[in-house]
Amino acid sequence: MFFDHELAPTMLIALAPFLVTLATILLIVRTVSTRTAAAVATTRLDRGNTGPLIGAGLAIGVGLGGFVDGILLHQILQWHNMLSSWVPPLTLVEMKLNMIWDGLFHAVTWIFTLVGIALLFRAARYREAWSTRRLFGSMLGGWGLFNLVEGLLDHQLFGIHHVHPGAHQVAWDVGFLISGIALVAVALAIEQPGHDHATTNT
Repeated sequence: MFFDHELAPTMLIALAPFLVTLATILLIVRTVSTRTAAAVATTRLDRGNTGPLIGAGLAIGVGLGGFVDGILLHQILQWHNMLSSWVPPLTLVEMKLNMIWDGLFHAVTWIFTLVGIALLFRAARYREAWSTRRLFGSMLGGWGLFNLVEGLLDHQLFGIHHVHPGAHQVAWDVGFLISGIALVAVALAIEQPGHDHATTNT
């Protein structure tokens, strides 16, 4: 049952949003760390490397956002499963297959959360860069990034499932993308420098 549906290609497609999200997080952290080093070299004022804290928040946000998706939409509301557009869960075998892929989805979100917690411990070494607002903003940004990437790839490009299949599935899919944009916008607003200095070390 598990191997009858082209495991390797399906696995790659299912993991694609997480791989793209991971690459984006690494790029953001590297950019922030590079800019921090450049600012220290220019001003001789070391406010600490903010990269680890932002990376931790983004990873935790992706993990928690994935859990909200999986627990709320997959399990409680039962609007869709991971492969429900490719393998509609109409029989017991098809339901079991979708449950396996939902489990893999949750496993990856758990790994993201665990990595984020580990990065958070690393970020604690940079006390000058610690900011509750920055951490919270990064978590919202990670959640929004997850919604955007997952919505674009899984719902639009690959079509392995939709938020709420039916007559209004396009509206639900667009709404999911808008929620991602809104979360990223709020995260960026929270990350504004003026806000950050007011809450550093809080």
